[in-house]
Amino acid sequence: FLKKNATQAFIFCDKAEDASLICVAFRGTEVFDAADWITDIDLSYISMGSGRGNVHLGFMKALGLQDRKDMEKGFPKEPPAEEDGKPLAYYAIRKQLTELAQKHPKARIVVTGHSLGGALAALFPALLAYHDETAILKMMMVIPHAQPRVGDKTFSKYMMEAIGHRYLRTVYRYDLVPRVPPTSRFLNVFSHFGKCVYYTNWYAYEEVETVPNWNYFNPIYNTRMYWGAWEDLFWAFYHREGIASVVYRFVVGILVPIVGPGIVCHNTRNYLHGAKHVNKDDKTKKTTIKEKAV
Repeated sequence: FLKKNATQAFIFCDKAEDASLICVAFRGTEVFDAADWITDIDLSYISMGSGRGNVHLGFMKALGLQDRKDMEKGFPKEPPAEEDGKPLAYYAIRKQLTELAQKHPKARIVVTGHSLGGALAALFPALLAYHDETAILKMMMVIPHAQPRVGDKTFSKYMMEAIGHRYLRTVYRYDLVPRVPPTSRFLNVFSHFGKCVYYTNWYAYEEVETVPNWNYFNPIYNTRMYWGAWEDLFWAFYHREGIASVVYRFVVGILVPIVGPGIVCHNTRNYLHGAKHVNKDDKTKKTTIKEKAV
């Protein structure tokens, strides 16, 4: 059971011929899928080698890692033989993208996902860089949503060199998941990289490098988080969300102490609302800042 290949991804093009967009969307954690939860909570590291840093072992296993101690054996450039006819996620997606890139040479490849899917979206180009798949990387834009931290600070530098400005993650308010695993200003531990679109509510965002309340469990932010949960509950009524969604926002976001607002902020509805309602032409709703970690 623990070795089953459970990762899911969806690949599509905007047009059958002469496509301008190729999208890879990794599925996030399924609530009742034990394999997904085991992947999420496995906080072990694996080294990608000198200058590349260490990455989250659980997420790498979800992409098809074959050896938990040796990266070269774990991810050889050529795909290993399939077991039980089940392809390994990284190799299957890489093969499909290579074929689509050759068929649609002018297309932009967008890799995305939410939560666990966002983590896999962030690590997939790291493996392409590891295998010198530069042709695909040059066509790629990576946009993960609610992505947890996937590697240490050395890995972050490696990724900025590999993909740089073509990476942009999004975080909704006090979403708990992008704030884990914990990080430190002084130690080479889990760390985010690149620019972040930080939704302050459904109608406004800021471009930041570090989000407020970066490790989540900071009592200074408790009042602010609960106020945000009440505000989102109001907008849920206003936009006539389904009764199940409204009840969920109240029971979890308001009644569950400390972690409730962070769990509710993780809801994909918030990310959809943010993308839908933010007026990107209104300069008053966009502020470029560099948040100092608190």
